[in-house]
Amino acid sequence: MAIRVSGTDVITNARQLANIASIDSATATAITNAGVGGAAESFRLLTSAPSGASVGDVYYNQNNYQLYIYDGSNWVGKDFAAIPTNLSSGDQIYAPTSGTLTGTWNPPSGVHFISVILVGAGGSRNNPGYVAGCGGGAVCWKNWQLATGQSYAYSVSAAGVASNTTFSGHGVTMSAGHGQTVTSRTPGGNGGTFAGGDGGGNGGNGGISGGNGAPGYGSGGGGGAGGYQGNGGNGGSSNSSGTGATSGGNGTGGGGGGGGGGYDSVAGRGAVYGNPGGGVSIYGQGANGSGGSGGGSASQGTTAGIGSPSQGVAYGAGNTGGYYKPAFNGNGAIRILWKTGSVNAFPSTNVGP
Repeated sequence: MAIRVSGTDVITNARQLANIASIDSATATAITNAGVGGAAESFRLLTSAPSGASVGDVYYNQNNYQLYIYDGSNWVGKDFAAIPTNLSSGDQIYAPTSGTLTGTWNPPSGVHFISVILVGAGGSRNNPGYVAGCGGGAVCWKNWQLATGQSYAYSVSAAGVASNTTFSGHGVTMSAGHGQTVTSRTPGGNGGTFAGGDGGGNGGNGGISGGNGAPGYGSGGGGGAGGYQGNGGNGGSSNSSGTGATSGGNGTGGGGGGGGGGYDSVAGRGAVYGNPGGGVSIYGQGANGSGGSGGGSASQGTTAGIGSPSQGVAYGAGNTGGYYKPAFNGNGAIRILWKTGSVNAFPSTNVGP
């Protein structure tokens, strides 16, 4: 027969507990130790097998994403499709302002899935002159799941250094090429190219300089940085007499715009204001960069290419070949990203700051 308390069954005719509001701690411990409802270590998230296991105990290994069941002698792994989840959020940015930076990146504990973007350095020359524009740096990005103990080698350079931005290790080989630096009026510097990632874009080429004092002077615009899913715009050029210039091209897929060509049509003066390309953000794909307008005269510069705006500093723009050079965003960069509880993925999923 059923047992009732205040008119409510607590043990049914089927000899089952029912309507139990709570139990004391001593009873709860006794039930757990007896294995009722599963042993004390029945299911845990661990990185190695627990000790003191009983038959039927289960744990999930966070390092290799497998479910294990204890058969009385051994832990037997079972295939288990897993979506890796990071246990912390953060990022690491490498962006030197001079020379080349190299090293090894080791994932923090509990990081299982990363997204990486590389930007090649833009070409640049410091000396004034009336030459072609330099090429923009390329962009390369990739998203992948890590295994335990992996580390990666990296290399990244400042603007004007002829060295590609790279990230490699454990089957991953990513490269974002640097923009070419030139010292002559033609041709313009080649934009960098990318390889080894899930996506990216090539840098824009620099424009040519047609005039060198006969009668006017000219300069080529710098190439725009590559985009996440397209290329940077090419730089504009000055004409053969240094009396006119073309605009830079627009970027695609979030790439930077090319700088406009510049000129000074007054013989013997040569005050050419050059136009660098636009850079690219490392915080996800932004709008396409617009090309700068071509123009001239000694008293006014023309608009530089607009970068791919998202957040933060832009990178990878090619410099102009003009006599006067405004500031530009030409350094290379690497950003490594991981987020808690969500899958971060370039070009634009959960990759903001």
